[in-house]
Order: sequence, then structure tokens, then C-alpha cells
Amino acid sequence: RKPLTYVFGIKFGVSLIASNLSMAERIILSGETDASVMEVELGVQNPTAIAVLANCITLTPGTLTMDHLEQENLLIVHCLDGDTGEARKEILEWDRMLQKIFEGDNR
Repeated sequence: RKPLTYVFGIKFGVSLIASNLSMAERIILSGETDASVMEVELGVQNPTAIAVLANCITLTPGTLTMDHLEQENLLIVHCLDGDTGEARKEILEWDRMLQKIFEGDNR
């Protein structure tokens, strides 16, 4: 699990830098956004992993975790880029990695 933790950290770091550059470009060049709120169904069940995921989302420029619906295991995420498939795909990738790290799931 330790190597996967490093992989997660590197992937998150790259995503964080890319998001910072994208948001800076958007603010400097156009200032326009297509904000929306999306629901993301999680696979991870571990409360610590969910907190890590929610914080990673919030730390990434252009996204904000608004709530976690515990019964449905959904995160409510505000995204300045709208409900893009790319943002959802990245969040679900982080979800799968954290599931493996925290729960030992080999999917």
C-alpha cells in the first residue's frame, strides 16, 4: 500500500499544479466560468479516506466539496468548470486509489 500512497501523492500533486495553471489562465484571460454542482457516488467507505478525498477536492482550484451525504455515500461538489466528465473521472480515480490504500480493495 505504501507505493500506492506515493503514486496517489504524485497524481494529486500533478493535478493540483494543472488546476492552478488552468484557473490562473481562466482568470487572467476571460474571467468566465460555467459553475455547477455535481453529485459523485463514492466507492470508498472508510471515513478517513472520505475526508482525505473531500480535502483533495477542496484543495484543487476550481472545485469545492460542499457536503457528504452519508446514507447514499455521495459527495456534493461545486465545480467552476461545470459538471465535466474530466473532473468526475479524476475524482473517481482518486476514490479508487484511496479505497485501495485505506481498505485494501484490489479492484
